[in-house]
Amino acid sequence: MNRLLGFIMMATSSIAMVGCGSDGSDAGTGSGAGTGVGGGGGSGAGSGGTGVGGGIGGGTGVGGGTGVGGGGGTFSLDTDTGCSGVFNPDQMLEYAITMAPDDYAAILADTTFSLSVPGEFSCNGGAPMQVAIERKRSGGATKVGLKVDLNSTVAEQTFYGLKKLGFDNGTSSGSNQDDATPRDVIAEYLGWRLMRAAGVMASRSALAKISVNGGPAMVYVHVEQIDKRFLQDRLGEDDGWLYKKSGGDGDGLKTHESDGVENPHEAWYCFLKKGGCASPDDATLAEQLPTRADIPQMHRLGAVNAIIGNTDGLLYKDNNYYHYDSVGGKRTYFPWDLDTTMSASVNIINGSVPGGTTSFTDAFFSHWEADYLAIVQQILDEEITASFVDAELNRVLSVAAAPIDADPALAGGAADAVSTLSAWWQERLPELRRQLE
Repeated sequence: MNRLLGFIMMATSSIAMVGCGSDGSDAGTGSGAGTGVGGGGGSGAGSGGTGVGGGIGGGTGVGGGTGVGGGGGTFSLDTDTGCSGVFNPDQMLEYAITMAPDDYAAILADTTFSLSVPGEFSCNGGAPMQVAIERKRSGGATKVGLKVDLNSTVAEQTFYGLKKLGFDNGTSSGSNQDDATPRDVIAEYLGWRLMRAAGVMASRSALAKISVNGGPAMVYVHVEQIDKRFLQDRLGEDDGWLYKKSGGDGDGLKTHESDGVENPHEAWYCFLKKGGCASPDDATLAEQLPTRADIPQMHRLGAVNAIIGNTDGLLYKDNNYYHYDSVGGKRTYFPWDLDTTMSASVNIINGSVPGGTTSFTDAFFSHWEADYLAIVQQILDEEITASFVDAELNRVLSVAAAPIDADPALAGGAADAVSTLSAWWQERLPELRRQLE
């Protein structure tokens, strides 16, 4: 096997196994309770609360502060019915966004992805909240990716503990057309579900309907944002250095951006940067990397990227991820932007990296190949199975087929999209097993 596996492994390298188990599947369990997707344990769904039970990401959270769900009480973002079940896969929430027509036109035209305008946001016809609206870095014309900032207009305001909401439209940046298909939207949503099913420390997701200024409801993938709340929820801390890498103007530090507190651990990773320092020798890497990264979690993220054919993330490219360096020195990687998956059927595990090798490939292949392959095998045997994928796709049809079919910006129907994705997986899973032989 070539050095691509090392790239896969390093890409996933330091995701601590906190708050995401890997010992179950929620196929057939309805709302994901018990040992659901995300497995045993989990971080809480509230504003910093610690979860109990299984399911995606954990159990209940505790409200706090102002805003919807901010007056106290407990709730589960993963299993509740209604607006507090933000990431419950067995329902589809409907959000309404209103803003001045001129502001909406400006958002649609904003290719800098930096404009923020005032607006109102509500869930399922409830009372509106004063928020700020931004365009996400995505393509589209009349249906663009959207961000809802809940606490920039009203201090400490949250939506069931969430400070920011992100809605992806299924269109990659660079396109100025509404050319996303139902397959694109469903594949992105399914990618997030599979990440968590396999125990990767990843964002939760849900399909959601959004209407803007009273217009028709359009279907989005609601992806949990990676911010200080996320760090507290998953790692129990947020005082380290969070960094985003996606190839856009918004890349860079997301904590300690302007306080002058420098990251004392960043220098060790200089060999991963383009044009950076020389890599440590193999003996040094073998000794030091396990103290700086959760190796099994690192394997797990790379394995899922390989399985779902993610050609724009930490497999083929040094792209589309967050990493967090804790004060204690350990680095954790989180996946981001799963909008180019489930279309490539190349030999991802044994293939070559387009454009040549990377610093990840060169530095982190030789020491953990057997461990990585064992994790790939375990995921295929126990977590990302044909029955699990079928159950997830059937749930999409049950919950979201009618809204997808009615979305004026999506060309095609949900049933055809699910059929093509099912066919891809019917070929992909045996293909992966052959690659492991």
